[in-house]
Amino acid sequence: HGAKSRLDREGRQRQERRPVERPPERLRERRFVTGSGAVTLSGAGTWSNGTLGGGAGSLTVVTGGVLDVTAGGHTVSTGYTLGTSGTGRVKLSGADIGFAGTGSKFVNAGVLEFAGDFSLSEGGNSNFDNKATGVVTKTQGAGTSTIGLSNGSDAGGSYVVSAGKLRLAGGGTFTGTGTITASGGGTLAFGNNNGNLAGLTATGGTRLCLPQPFQRQLTMELVEVTRCSPEIVGCKTLITRSHCRTASPV
Repeated sequence: HGAKSRLDREGRQRQERRPVERPPERLRERRFVTGSGAVTLSGAGTWSNGTLGGGAGSLTVVTGGVLDVTAGGHTVSTGYTLGTSGTGRVKLSGADIGFAGTGSKFVNAGVLEFAGDFSLSEGGNSNFDNKATGVVTKTQGAGTSTIGLSNGSDAGGSYVVSAGKLRLAGGGTFTGTGTITASGGGTLAFGNNNGNLAGLTATGGTRLCLPQPFQRQLTMELVEVTRCSPEIVGCKTLITRSHCRTASPV
């Protein structure tokens, strides 16, 4: 009997020393992906909460992959890169993504979708890089989605604004090295006053909102400049010759 009691006590002690597993929801409250390695997502994934980072690493959503950003808090930390390639898609369906600071970036060679009035915001000196194969689209939401990273560059990607307004903004520069294509029935607005565009082609029905430096650069490429409709006061609508029409005066 004494031996059995001793074994029972030792068994209880081993159980008490066994690590307690954290429930999945607690894990999601901490970091989502960490480290300095290169991670790829090729299937369906949901980012419900947490931080990407902890080193100069990257997460790239590749062909066949979709990263759905749902309601919660989402941060890309200093030095980390979130990106897309091929048909890979990052879809903001429930929340913004915040970029924490210097060196954090979004590199879009696939698809960046705003499925609602959500934005990319920053804590300072982050980067947005849209490649020639990159497509940025706003599919839902009557309001404004903003790519609010300080330093923007575009090698000739496409912007499809099917709903509301998509605004490229920030306190730094926006540099275009290729001809940007804009389409859809919404508004594409450029908020940076510094930088340059190599070229811009817009299809009929697309509204463009450009600061004065960009208007001067593109006057020769886009034939007609008219005053924009009241909802985008202070900007101008640029319309190609094949779709000339007069916008409502301010």
